[in-house]
Amino acid sequence: GTGNSTGNSTTNGTWVNVPRSWWVAWVRADALGGERAASPRLDFGLDGRDEWGPATTIQGIGAWGWQDRFLDGSTTTSTTVNPSGRASAEMWVPNDLLDFGVTVRSANGNVSGWTVLVNGVAVLSESMTPAPAHRIELDPNQVETLRQALTGGGSLPEQGIAYREIEFEVTASGNVTFGALSAPTTASVTLSTSGSDAMILAANAARTGDGTLDLDFLAANDGRIRITLQDAITTPTIAVHDSSMVAGDASPVVPSSAWRKFNATFLHEASAVALRLDVASATQEDAWFIPLGGSQPVTLSMDAGLVELHPESAVTVQPGLGMGGFSTSTEVQVTFRLTSLWDDAPELDLGLRMVDGNGVYSMPATYRWTDGFAGLDDDLVLDGIEFTDERGAIPPEVTYLIAGTPVNVTVDFGWEQAVTNEEPFLPGDAEVQVWLGEDLVAVEDAPENTTLVIPTVAPYTFGSVTWEVRIVSTSSLGTGPISVINRTFTIDPMAPRVLGADIEAFDHRMPSGTQRIEIDIMDHVLLPDDLDAMVWFEWRDDANGDRWPDEGEHTPLALFPPSDLTASTGTYTLLLDDRSGLDGERVAVYLTGSDEAGHVLEDGGTSERYNHLFMYEIGADASPLIPDDAFRFDDEARTVLHPGTLYSASIDLQEQNGLSDLASVEFHLAFDRPASPMAVSYDVDTGNCTSLTDLVIVDTCRMRGPVLDAHPFEKDMTLELSFVLAWYTPDLGDLTRVPGMVIVDRGGNEARAGFDDAAWTFSAELEMPSEDVELLLSQGTMLEDGARLTPGSRFEVSGALQFAASEEAPEFDCEVEVSLAGRSTKVLAKNGIWTAEMYAPGYGGTLPLTWGVACLPEGGRDVTDEASAVRWMVVDGLGPAVVEVVSPLPGRALEPTTYEVTLLVEEEGGLDYTTLELTWWVIDDATGDQLRDGRAPLQLLSTTNVGLRLEVQGTMDLSGLDASMLEERLTVAVALEARDFAGNEAVHLLSARGQSGADGAWAMEWYRPEFDIAPTAVTYGSLGLTTGDQTVVEAAVENVGSLDGEVEVRFEIVQLDGSRTLLRSQPLAVAQGAVGTVAVDWKPEVSGAQWIEVVLPNGDIASGPVVDVRVEEQAELSERIFGTVDPMLGSAVALVGVLVVTLFLLLISRATSRQGSRDEYDWDDGFDAEDYEDEHDDEFDDEEDASGSADSAAPVAAAAATSSTTTEAAQGASDGWTQGADGVWWYHDPNDGSWWYRGADGVDRKHG
Repeated sequence: GTGNSTGNSTTNGTWVNVPRSWWVAWVRADALGGERAASPRLDFGLDGRDEWGPATTIQGIGAWGWQDRFLDGSTTTSTTVNPSGRASAEMWVPNDLLDFGVTVRSANGNVSGWTVLVNGVAVLSESMTPAPAHRIELDPNQVETLRQALTGGGSLPEQGIAYREIEFEVTASGNVTFGALSAPTTASVTLSTSGSDAMILAANAARTGDGTLDLDFLAANDGRIRITLQDAITTPTIAVHDSSMVAGDASPVVPSSAWRKFNATFLHEASAVALRLDVASATQEDAWFIPLGGSQPVTLSMDAGLVELHPESAVTVQPGLGMGGFSTSTEVQVTFRLTSLWDDAPELDLGLRMVDGNGVYSMPATYRWTDGFAGLDDDLVLDGIEFTDERGAIPPEVTYLIAGTPVNVTVDFGWEQAVTNEEPFLPGDAEVQVWLGEDLVAVEDAPENTTLVIPTVAPYTFGSVTWEVRIVSTSSLGTGPISVINRTFTIDPMAPRVLGADIEAFDHRMPSGTQRIEIDIMDHVLLPDDLDAMVWFEWRDDANGDRWPDEGEHTPLALFPPSDLTASTGTYTLLLDDRSGLDGERVAVYLTGSDEAGHVLEDGGTSERYNHLFMYEIGADASPLIPDDAFRFDDEARTVLHPGTLYSASIDLQEQNGLSDLASVEFHLAFDRPASPMAVSYDVDTGNCTSLTDLVIVDTCRMRGPVLDAHPFEKDMTLELSFVLAWYTPDLGDLTRVPGMVIVDRGGNEARAGFDDAAWTFSAELEMPSEDVELLLSQGTMLEDGARLTPGSRFEVSGALQFAASEEAPEFDCEVEVSLAGRSTKVLAKNGIWTAEMYAPGYGGTLPLTWGVACLPEGGRDVTDEASAVRWMVVDGLGPAVVEVVSPLPGRALEPTTYEVTLLVEEEGGLDYTTLELTWWVIDDATGDQLRDGRAPLQLLSTTNVGLRLEVQGTMDLSGLDASMLEERLTVAVALEARDFAGNEAVHLLSARGQSGADGAWAMEWYRPEFDIAPTAVTYGSLGLTTGDQTVVEAAVENVGSLDGEVEVRFEIVQLDGSRTLLRSQPLAVAQGAVGTVAVDWKPEVSGAQWIEVVLPNGDIASGPVVDVRVEEQAELSERIFGTVDPMLGSAVALVGVLVVTLFLLLISRATSRQGSRDEYDWDDGFDAEDYEDEHDDEFDDEEDASGSADSAAPVAAAAATSSTTTEAAQGASDGWTQGADGVWWYHDPNDGSWWYRGADGVDRKHG
């Protein structure tokens, strides 16, 4: 629109006129939706954290108490009619709705009906007159029907109102639009809170400074709500006194590894029991409940992990005195840090409350991090990087690096908004990575500060390499805009190197004003463009006059570089003017400089002597010269040379251009034999000699000047050479070889000469002269052609080794072999002298000792005379040995007196009678102690000293032994001491009486008591014993020893079954040679056959007679006749008496019948009275014999009776009957244990 007006306006305090004409471009009109606020919420302190508000984020909820939104959150929604002619819209409606209305419009058709569906079930429907648009309003009945359908199902609670989803469906055609939704309800809510509820905590934290509390209600749109504060209770028993952030107060705060410390002092009446820590931004918060009694803190937040308490000292408590009307004060310090789970926030608030024993929470001690723009920053950034090497920081303009150069990368990182904060991130939250090209070369994930020095090494490669530093989050931390920084270098792996020059290292040149020298240099990356030649002119720069360049005597002169420095090789030019120099004066040059990467030029020489790049002498070219007497051996003239020997020779030569001008120097040992000159070549550059043949081994060589080693410009020189000839050098016999020299210089000039006066022959023959061989014996005797040795004895053989042609001892160590009895020993001959340690074999015999050269390689020969190279060694196997002891007799007990000792000795090699000696000793057998010993000479009684039974004799005096010694068991032993002519000591083969090393041994007389008891030395007082009788048992013991003594005598009762019982043990003292008697009482306690045995300690036993001890009983008839005499014995005596009487009567009768018988003979003249007497004496003798037979009849009968009795006894013993000592036969019945005896009448009776 347009119009006219009049008025004034002001701008910055000045009034101006405005045009009177005007026009309207556009008008905006905002219509308020009424008084109902959408999504109302309560935010104490306007910190962005709602204490009350919408519980969900569903879009389809409209104004509080007035639902005007469809399900998608819009106020209108359009849809297309489906093929069945229906279209629908979904929405949330209050369960307790008061009214319901909606407008439906069809863009190109009509709407003819509607239906309301709850959970898919139609609850209301209605048909309408078809029209393009309808406003549908439910009447109260319909509203009630719908409200009933909404009750009982699952609902969505939101700010005190329960909602359910419904579907509003219409019958229409065309495109349908739903709008103007109206579903009001009563909206009210009562908020009640206490204790540690979030609302109370927020209300206490919302400070106005004037003691009032603002209730800050907000909504998504303009509207009005009515608030009634029904009740409020305050508690004056706990308060905050003061607080401060003592560590980590900088803003914005960062989630770093640094610990933050917050101090607060609380005043209170009841005891302090806990703390509550709250840290929150507008979108995140974390809370901890921290008991003060030592229990573990407990997280109270769903966002647990935003705040980390110190694991060891989360809180410290310091009680204090009350103040301001409070009885107690408590100062606390909480230590914590923030983690990477935080997001950026403009403000971050901390609140610390104390909880007393009544459960009352104090007002919070607060702290806010903010700089007006940021309160918390969790974005890491790189602040910069720096590269350094050993020389310091690498300037930005430097683009080349030497391969392998250590490069330190210094990284500064920090936080995007907290630019002054130098706290590093928590370990594991991020990584500082250093990449070298595509390779990760270093990672740091736990820095101690925000500056890192990371060592790297420039790689060995060609071309460009990029160092890239990245800061990478491995947690919820973010990264700022600068999280990657890189720098690229060109790597130069090789230093520039001098390849060569058109002049020798030592050379000579004619003087010139433009002395041009070209030098080739290689560098694969970029050739250096600034190289200097350090030039030394002798006539100008030799300050000390020694004719050699020294440090500080050179002058720099620029080289002319090649035109293309990017080529890998280039030729640099040096121009000199040396016309001021005289003949023989010198010029020296070395190069200095480096390439772009800093590589120092290599192989360009230095200022040190002999280490320059090149040096030349001013002068013309000349030829070498060899004097006529140039060759000589250093020690003496030689005509014969041997292998393995070090020879030294010197050869003089001359070169006017100096040693360095020589191209070839060869010394020939066989100059006159071109086919095999045996040449040695000298290398001028290295100073080494090389043998050109395997026949000559070079040891040392050098080129010497008049005083010292020849320098490169030396004119007069001597080649000093030491060499060794090979063993396989051909031996030409008497033909000689002539040494010589051949020299060629760089210009091709040659000099050669042979030295006929030094002609030589070669010999590789060695020998070991027999006359030089000597024997050294440890024992034995020398013989004319050898030696006599003992088995196993040590001896030494020594001799000489020499070359046969010259009798020179070899300088090298040579092995020689010495053999004896098939066993060889190899030793080294040093300087031609050798000594071998040998041992004779363990057996006897005459054995050859031979020797020979054992070190000969191919070509060597041993020419030792085999016929004379032998010694005969006689090995004597055994020393003298005693084979028999003649006296004293073996086994004899010796007295303490003097004895002649005679021994028979075996010796086959010759007994050395001057060494004969007898040793003797006396040993205590019990202790092994040697009590006496002695030595006595022996005489050889045999007429020869060789034989198997040589008799020797000596005297052994034992009179020194006293009687007290003989009371112990002693042994005297003797041994032969002697040697044979081979040096063998006497051997002892007999080991008499177990005495090691003894040839004979005897027991000494032993003075001791010895006790003996005869088998019949035991007697009883009586034999007929019954149980209860007592008798005396007596034993006689004889001391047959040589000393008085006492013996323990044991009396034992032995039963018939072998069992024995000790009766008594009685000591008995018996004098030497006497008999002692001991008696004991014996009172048998059991019946049966038994007897007494007496036992001595030495095991001797004597038994008494067996007695049959009977049980006491009434005497029988025989006993009344014979008394206690045995009836059998009485009967036998009576029978013998009868026989005696009978025989006596027979003898009387015979004597009477033969009276006068001799008168019947006729006496003739030739009667021989003696014959008669003899004949008849025989008859009388026969008669007497017959009479004697008759007289002996009684004994015979008695014997027969005895024999019969014995037979009867044998038979009785075989059937279990046993005869007692009294002659009575007894039988023990094994069935019932009873005893039976046989009476005189032969009848068996049971005893008892």
